[in-house]
Amino acid sequence: ESICERGGLMYCLIVYPVLAVLCIALFYSLKPQFAWISIPCTVIIELFLYWENFSYYEARGLMILLTMLQIVIMAIILFVLRWRSIKK
Repeated sequence: ESICERGGLMYCLIVYPVLAVLCIALFYSLKPQFAWISIPCTVIIELFLYWENFSYYEARGLMILLTMLQIVIMAIILFVLRWRSIKK
């Protein structure tokens, strides 16, 4: 039984992006030039949290797609934050 099945779809839709936002906020507040480290840290944490979904053959493609989408969105957010900090 996966986390998404136990907590429901809303749990996955809320926790999945919240983890990424928290990692970006944490790393950016500690040291803005190392904020990019939040991307691999988020992926590793999500692999541990959602391993059952990644290893289940029917959900694997969806989880990979969601993870890749999240990486792209995180990279865009970090580029915008970096651009704004350089502009100041």
